[in-house]
Amino acid sequence: GEPVNAPPAPKPSGKLPRSILLYMELGEGLASHTKEQIKLAEVVIVPAGMLGGGAGLVDFEIKVAQAFELPIVLIQPFGGTMSIPKDVLEVAAETVDWDERLIVDAIRHTARGEDTARWDVIEFDMEDFKLDDCE
Repeated sequence: GEPVNAPPAPKPSGKLPRSILLYMELGEGLASHTKEQIKLAEVVIVPAGMLGGGAGLVDFEIKVAQAFELPIVLIQPFGGTMSIPKDVLEVAAETVDWDERLIVDAIRHTARGEDTARWDVIEFDMEDFKLDDCE
């Protein structure tokens, strides 16, 4: 694929989150480290709530995942109250709600092609459902 360059470091303005300050300090070193980590992955997980951060690091991670042709699992914010950019929805192999089972199934499906159709097994005692009036 075509080379993926690190996003430009943001200019400090007011109080910035620690992750952005770290990104600004590390610059290209962080980009290189991120590429090495993603190269080893089977799938890239993107919590939608992380999109649109000032540093552009999540956007960079998405571009790196695309360059390595890795599937992207996009996790909707809990309660689904956030609108997600169309371009991110289009690159996601799967988009799932914030639910442990759905996330695990999406990872297994996109990374390894596993069909994860599961059934819930509910244990109950038939005696609890006997009606005294129906005998």
